[in-house]
Amino acid sequence: MTEKELIKEISGVDDANMPKSFVGIFHEIWNLEGMTQRVSENTFYKPDVEIFLHMKYLQIDFKFKSPTDEDLAIMWRVLEDYCKSDNSGDREKGEYPMLTVNIVPKKYNGKYYLLATNPIIHTLQPNTVNSKPTVIRMVFADGDFTFFQTEEASGNAEPLTYNPEEE
Repeated sequence: MTEKELIKEISGVDDANMPKSFVGIFHEIWNLEGMTQRVSENTFYKPDVEIFLHMKYLQIDFKFKSPTDEDLAIMWRVLEDYCKSDNSGDREKGEYPMLTVNIVPKKYNGKYYLLATNPIIHTLQPNTVNSKPTVIRMVFADGDFTFFQTEEASGNAEPLTYNPEEE
């Protein structure tokens, strides 16, 4: 499967108008010695996911049906907590915040997924002009996201590689 094919499998809704993917968001504190401290872990089943891949960045939109959706509030709270000054990196201790977004298309039972870390920006915005905010948009720098394919027997994951000859 190519990156573009996986983007299409992740994005949007299926024939039953249900989101094609589920989303995991993990907020952790990492240190230079390889130790991690989990701050929060959340799985979301409701947002429609839309992905746009550019040469230098990846944009992910999480579209919720209502501005009062509980999952919208939880996802936004995780992002706001991640960016609090108290959670900033500590260079003296060698500790740094890490936000990981894992998006898995339901159709393939975990065989393919997208992993993105540390968005450079996130916004809460309306889906259309003059409406209430129902979309969380995250933008990731090139090098901070990878599309994976797992080997079913071993469970090992291999990055999908871009091959211009496949296009």
